[in-house]
Amino acid sequence: VTEEISGYLDGWLGDNPYPEQCRPAGYYIERMELFAGEPRHKGCTIMLGDSITDFADWDALFPGCNVVNRGIAGDFVEGIILRLDEVASNEPSQVFFLGGCNNFVKGRTNTPEDVMASLDRFFRTFRKKMPETPLHVQSLMPMNPAAIDWNDHYNADVAAVNAFLIANADKYGYDYIDIASPLTDADGTLRSDLTEDGCHPNEAAYAIWAETIKNKIIK
Repeated sequence: VTEEISGYLDGWLGDNPYPEQCRPAGYYIERMELFAGEPRHKGCTIMLGDSITDFADWDALFPGCNVVNRGIAGDFVEGIILRLDEVASNEPSQVFFLGGCNNFVKGRTNTPEDVMASLDRFFRTFRKKMPETPLHVQSLMPMNPAAIDWNDHYNADVAAVNAFLIANADKYGYDYIDIASPLTDADGTLRSDLTEDGCHPNEAAYAIWAETIKNKIIK
């Protein structure tokens, strides 16, 4: 573990007051060691993010398509940035990214502007390390407040971050994919039939997500 990663684990994951939402630091290390021990997946499609990505069975959703899971449950944008060297080492043909939701967990005090600043650092770092790699940025998902105890402005904050992602697509050379709309109800919350805990997609939701992006993966 590098000094930079140690600092991240201590500063972000180490003092997390909501362990039910974010995994302990040991899980981050476990996943990083797993990734490092795998052969390189040259030309693959990488799914990059936090638990929403981690918990999907991408092999089952896209059999035979060389889709590689690089999700780590509980990860923040700052931790994903530290993983970009490993991502780049696979020489992926494209990367699908979804991250930022956990940044709102940090003491429940981060504003949309804080998350936008983290995402700005992610995009700048990504383009420095993988200047030509196609990047697909997927919308953050809202929660279902009836199923989880969360702040009453979370979904509005997510909407503000998604507007930022739309506005900056040309600046950083990515395409924006709205995966949230098919999963939300009329009032903009995550549909209750598509989640078990109010924040994570269930199997039916992952199937809808896969349908939304399949034309970019199955060629």
